[in-house]
Amino acid sequence: MAGPTHAQTAGAIPVAFVLCIVGLFVGELAKMLYLLFVGPMFEGGVLNWLSGGLFGEIALSWFPPLLQGMIGGTVGIYLTSQILKRANYLIVAYALAAVVGAFGLVGVAGLLQRNGVDLAQVAVVANTVGTVVGLFIGWRSIREARPETDVAPQ
Repeated sequence: MAGPTHAQTAGAIPVAFVLCIVGLFVGELAKMLYLLFVGPMFEGGVLNWLSGGLFGEIALSWFPPLLQGMIGGTVGIYLTSQILKRANYLIVAYALAAVVGAFGLVGVAGLLQRNGVDLAQVAVVANTVGTVVGLFIGWRSIREARPETDVAPQ
């Protein structure tokens, strides 16, 4: 089988973008389950008491969006690899990382302008970082499953 094609790579970028949005909805379910089961653990904890509630607030505003983004990025690029089998997914991951980073930057700037500094920016940054990490986790799994789609050095 031949290696990756430019046409499939160019087509995979918008498809992966749309499927990452679908993946973020799947990640939202995981985020809600995390908050449901782990959230109450911070209510009476010693670290939370010593920090005046700040530890729990930071932990619950940082990790759930990171988890959501990781699931969204991984699901998006994996589902795209099932549709377009001969794309170069390293290029797709880099292109989507740039797009997600730009959206994250605009989101943080908008929140800063509207609300000032608060934990909402932490959630946006964590979701952005999680999505980028998820894209490259997905790329690694595609690369291991189908090495013929990879043009990166081995």
